[in-house]
Amino acid sequence: MANSMANPSEKPMEKIKTTVRVAGREYTLSGPDSEEHMHRVAGYVDQKMEELTLSTRMPSNMVAVLAAMSVADELLKSQDENVHLRKEMMAQQQQMTKLRAQGAGARPASKPKGMESKAAARAPKSGGAH
Repeated sequence: MANSMANPSEKPMEKIKTTVRVAGREYTLSGPDSEEHMHRVAGYVDQKMEELTLSTRMPSNMVAVLAAMSVADELLKSQDENVHLRKEMMAQQQQMTKLRAQGAGARPASKPKGMESKAAARAPKSGGAH
């Protein structure tokens, strides 16, 4: 389906070939994606075209362009949301890091284990004769 720019020294990926049906016509697709994925993509495009065909009286070539525009719109909005969510996640991670650093600085310095008991044993006991 998608042609990726592969490194010439890399072994080419095995292409999977499958036939799908979109808008009543069969198309043979070939690419590195699974057959299931290619059918899923074709089904999505077919659904978009069918929705537009039922709601308009346009020729199929215009319906195809409108379907492409609709899918591109969804893609771009999803990409924008993805970028927004990634920025939000990074800001929250920075805030957590800052809070952890503040929390670590606010803790009283603790003595190594066992130091308190040795110091207490050496201290004079009060209330008794010396």
